[in-house]
Amino acid sequence: MAKTGSMYFVSGLAGYYFSEKGNYAFVILLNEPNLRKLYEQNKDDKYLIELANKWQKAALKQQAKLFQKIE
Repeated sequence: MAKTGSMYFVSGLAGYYFSEKGNYAFVILLNEPNLRKLYEQNKDDKYLIELANKWQKAALKQQAKLFQKIE
């Protein structure tokens, strides 16, 4: 069971993981503070929005990789 949340250049995932090995609570927070600050100063910049969307896809892949290592 998990809950996700995201903003441009920020991605979070938190929840519980139940397995035969034990039960775990987890939080994964990925962010890029310099790009987030730049975005806040230039919210209409189409290049930054495109970059943020690519960043988000990469962040989701990283989160998935972490779970693959657990299983």
